[in-house]
Amino acid sequence: MASLTTCREATAVSENAQVINDSSDDSDEESPRLGTMRRANKHVSNEAFQQQAASLNYIAASAHEEMNPRRRNTMEDIHRIVPNLKGSEEYSYFGVYDGHGGRQIADFLDETLENNISIELQQTDSAPVLERLQRAFLITDMQSRRLNIVTSGATAVSALVHTAVDPNDSNTTLSRKLYVANVGDSRAVLVSEPHTALDHLPKPALADSSSNMHAYRLTYDHRAEDAREQARVEAAGGFITRGRVLGILAVSRSFGDHGMKDFVIADPHLTEVDLLALNNAPLLIIACDGVWDVFSDQEAADLLLEEFKSQGNKPFEDAAEILVQAAMDRGSADNITAIVVFL
Repeated sequence: MASLTTCREATAVSENAQVINDSSDDSDEESPRLGTMRRANKHVSNEAFQQQAASLNYIAASAHEEMNPRRRNTMEDIHRIVPNLKGSEEYSYFGVYDGHGGRQIADFLDETLENNISIELQQTDSAPVLERLQRAFLITDMQSRRLNIVTSGATAVSALVHTAVDPNDSNTTLSRKLYVANVGDSRAVLVSEPHTALDHLPKPALADSSSNMHAYRLTYDHRAEDAREQARVEAAGGFITRGRVLGILAVSRSFGDHGMKDFVIADPHLTEVDLLALNNAPLLIIACDGVWDVFSDQEAADLLLEEFKSQGNKPFEDAAEILVQAAMDRGSADNITAIVVFL
C-alpha cells in the first residue's frame, strides 16, 4: 500500500520526475503504462499517493480504475496524473480518457494529448490558456486521423492546475487557476463552498443534499440527447435517431470516430476557475461516465466529503477507490475510472 505523501510537502525525486499513478507496486508487469495488465482484465489499484516531484498546485491525488468484469470484458479507460507537465513544469495535469469501439484512440491520447497541451502552453502568442487547450484538443484529433486511427473513439476530460507565487516571497501566492476541457460525457466536478467566483458555472443540484459543500460541474455532457448538440448535428447535415448520432453513437463529441467527424467533433467545452478566490474548495473529481451513470455530481461529492471529514479534513489514499467501488455497487455497467484531487 502506497504511503501518503503530499505534493506540496514532497521533495523532488528528480528534477524532471513524473510519477504517473497507473503502475502497481505489486505488479510483475514490465510496462509502467499497464497496457498489458488492462488487457489481462485486472483492476488497477490506487497508487497515487507516492512521493512526487514537488508541486505547489495540489496536495495529493488518488486514482482508481476497474474493468467491471461482471459487465465488461475489455478495459478501454486510461487516466493520467502528471504533477509537473513535461515542458511546462509549472502546470499539473490530470486526464481521464474513456475509449469506445476499441482502445486505439484512448491509447493514442495517452501522453499525446498532454504533450500537445504542453507544446501549446509554450507558444509565444498571446492566447489565453483555454484557447491553448482548445488548440491542443483539435490538433490531437487531426493527428489521430493522419495516423489512420479511424475505427474507435474516446471521450476525454483534461484539467490543468497552475499556481504562481511571488518570486521574492514563496509564501505569497499571486494566482491559482484551474482550467478544464472536455469532449463527450466524462466529467470534472469541483467540490466547494458557494462563492461568487463560481457564479459563471451551472447552479448545483442540491435537492438530495444538506451539505454546505456544493458540487460544481466544470464540464458539459456532449450527448446525442442534448438539445444543443442535436441542433448542432442537424445544422451540420446529420441526424439523431434512437438517441444516437446517425443512430450509432451516444456521445456527440469525441476524439476519433472519424467516419462521423462532420458531426462528432473534438471541439471541447472549456472552463476556468479562480481557485485563489475561493474560501474552501477541497476536492476535484474527474471521472468517466461509469461513475456518472449511477451518481449525481452532488452524491459523489457527499460520498467523498463524509470520509474527508472523518479523516480530519485530510487527504485519504483510497478516495478514488471508494467512489469507483460505490459505482460498481450501484450497478454501473461500464468501465469505471476516477481521479480525486485534493486541492
